Amino acid sequence: MRQRLTVDLLLLLPLSLLLLLFLSAAPSAVMAARPVVNVLMLPTVNADFETAVLRNLSDAWSVTSGIDIQITILDSSNTGTAFGDLVLNSYLKPRRTEYDIFQIDIVWPGDMAAYLLDLSPYLSPDDLAPFMPAILDADRIDGRYVALPFFTDFGLLYYRRDLLQKYGFSGPPRTWDELEIMARKILEGERPTRPSLSGFSGQLNNYEGLTCNFAEWLGAAGVPLPIKADKTIHFDTPQVRSFLTRFRNWVGDIISPTTLLFDEGASFKQWIAGNTVFMRSWVNVIKTTTDANVSFPWDTSQLLGYSTDIGPSTLGGWHLGVSHATKNPDAAAAAIKFLTSATVQKARAVRHGILPTIPALYNDADVCQVIPKCQLFANMSFVVRPSAQSSPKYTSDLSKLLYDNVHEYLVSNISLDTLMSILMRQTSKIIGTYSVDAKFIDWADPLGATFVVLNGIGFAAAVATMVMMFVHANHEAIKSGGWVYLLLVLAGVFLGYASILLYTGPLNDVKCIMQPWFLTLAFSVCMSTLCIKNWRTSRVFNNPMKGGAPTNIRLLMYIGTACLVNVALLLAWTIIAPPKPAVVVVNDPDAYSVCRNDTNPSGHMAFTIAVFLYNVGILVAGVWYAYLTRHVFAQFNDSHSIAIITYNTILCCIVGVPILYAEGLGVRVHYTLRSAVIFAITTVVLVGLFYKKLLIVLGYHAFGKDKLTIMLERRLNRPSNASSRGHQEKVTTRVPKLSSRASSFGGQGSSSSTGQSQTAAPVRDSMESVWLNARVASVTLAECVAFKAHVRTGRFLAFLSMWRRRRLMYVPHLQLMVLRDTETGVDALDVRAAVSTPARALLLDATSLVCDC
Repeated sequence: MRQRLTVDLLLLLPLSLLLLLFLSAAPSAVMAARPVVNVLMLPTVNADFETAVLRNLSDAWSVTSGIDIQITILDSSNTGTAFGDLVLNSYLKPRRTEYDIFQIDIVWPGDMAAYLLDLSPYLSPDDLAPFMPAILDADRIDGRYVALPFFTDFGLLYYRRDLLQKYGFSGPPRTWDELEIMARKILEGERPTRPSLSGFSGQLNNYEGLTCNFAEWLGAAGVPLPIKADKTIHFDTPQVRSFLTRFRNWVGDIISPTTLLFDEGASFKQWIAGNTVFMRSWVNVIKTTTDANVSFPWDTSQLLGYSTDIGPSTLGGWHLGVSHATKNPDAAAAAIKFLTSATVQKARAVRHGILPTIPALYNDADVCQVIPKCQLFANMSFVVRPSAQSSPKYTSDLSKLLYDNVHEYLVSNISLDTLMSILMRQTSKIIGTYSVDAKFIDWADPLGATFVVLNGIGFAAAVATMVMMFVHANHEAIKSGGWVYLLLVLAGVFLGYASILLYTGPLNDVKCIMQPWFLTLAFSVCMSTLCIKNWRTSRVFNNPMKGGAPTNIRLLMYIGTACLVNVALLLAWTIIAPPKPAVVVVNDPDAYSVCRNDTNPSGHMAFTIAVFLYNVGILVAGVWYAYLTRHVFAQFNDSHSIAIITYNTILCCIVGVPILYAEGLGVRVHYTLRSAVIFAITTVVLVGLFYKKLLIVLGYHAFGKDKLTIMLERRLNRPSNASSRGHQEKVTTRVPKLSSRASSFGGQGSSSSTGQSQTAAPVRDSMESVWLNARVASVTLAECVAFKAHVRTGRFLAFLSMWRRRRLMYVPHLQLMVLRDTETGVDALDVRAAVSTPARALLLDATSLVCDC
């Protein structure tokens, strides 16, 4: 029995130990499961004292709520602006989760709303009812409550009670009119002995403090909220104009000019030195003035109204917001409701003298024992800065706009009309409601009509050119340019003329998208086609060793590739940052419409630069190949014309591209110069490439013979310099025996034999053939090669000339004969050249190149 009991005890002992371990670990496990909310704050009075008070309160609340609150209060070296940057850029934007709740300034909820949790689902009407309505307005952004008031601050009027009594005033002023009367009377009596005395001072330098003062002036003038919920703006009213005129007239009289450079610190120093009769500042000056133990009696009152007894004070203070990245949104929402509750705000008011945001606490006996003027604060009238209405651009844009321009007005740098114009216009831009009567060049405008007529002429000329090409399709001047290439250039010309029409009349989304498409493709199609043609010409005449000329299919592939890159860029531009109608304000109300993307300006500019640089590359390539083909004879060759087109295009672009971004020129100058540049480039392409061809075609039909034939006839009939001096020049030509292919065309030289010399003479009766003899160099002849090509006289001579300069081979004698093919009626060229044996292959290769051109 004893043994069995021992065994039972041994079995129960491990179980008991496990049970004890579980029971001891259970509380810590429960504690570990409790949600923890971390709060980051700035000190208001003293970091250690505030932390102790908040910790005691939160520990007691945690027992009933099951939520732990960990509070971190930074040292006082962190200023408000620096703390705001820290919260926004280091925690909220990166979505870091070290802290759940942040203390934020009253004007920050709008700027930070995108990164703060919407508290509306966690708030009931009873939760919101205790707060001052004006303070809650700052936390409500686009219908969402993103923060709750933690403590407040507001402006007060401080005054020298001794000076008011000395000059017979029983109490402080109630309106700005009364303040002016009192200040003038006191200054008249005091300034003879105290010239540094100022009648009024405030925070009038160009910083946030001036925005707070300005908001109070607006409220006193009947505009407590200059930007309404419907985004209407109310800066410019007769009362506001009257108030601002009065205030600027005070500068140099009631207000010392140096006051315009004061912030809170400078105005406080002037106040405690006794150098101002009245001063506007914040509630904390009550304590700091008392601590300074000033030598004069003083008091404080509410700010002044325009014509009523109570004037509004600008609300300051700090609020609490929950990070959108918090891992415990429910716990964080519960914690923020507790930290902004009447219990916490009363404790902070009693312990630290911090002003609560709940009006009922100003009737609390415990609070009023600590906070002076408690009844005064309970009846205050408030205004808020328009931070919620201008979110997220209050701090960066609107406030700076207000204090900079109001300060410029106070120092008399701008007029009142200019101030109001700037405030109304720029504020509407900031909040996104700006609209003006943007001008544009209409179809009925004489300027627009002029370019429409010019475009009509250009279109008609392009259509006539295309018709001429179809009618005379078999003419050698048309065939030499290449049908496909000429049609591509004409397509670019049509697009170029059409692009000007897209800039005429009112703009819309479709027009704005089509503008870069038409203009870019017009340039790309024309210039890539001309560039590729010049490249082939350069390859034929400058690189004969590299094989035959590229085929037409390959050239079209090159042109298509060049254009497809532009199409890809334009397509990406249209999808990512499509141009849209926008307004350029030259000098309000002088504004006009343009196409750009204001919502994605960096993307719009990136695509503009990419398209521009790519097409500049095409233009540079065109310049290079135009230079390489500068010596090619241009009778039936387009290289010279393409070079002229390229150079003129560069000149027009140098003038035109800067104009695209010279928005300050105004709508008429901008439209005129841009349209003129586009029209000039398009017309240069049309005329430069086609006018010679059309003249040749028209000349042939007018005289019944080819212009080249006429030119050769005149040249052969014109005596040489030697003949004009009475000397007969004898040109010796060695004529080889013709091959059957060459002799099939007939001609005067078909009976010549190798080794004989003769003087070539033209056949003037029938013009069936014309012989030209040219002596190029003198070398021993080995054999003769004959070949046929289309009419490329000038090009072939230039080719041989460049070939000779490269010292690849020499052509001692050259015979050219223009022949008429009786079956097709097309002129052809029979070239007989005597060359040395090693060069035969080179010349035959060159022959195929020339024939392909």
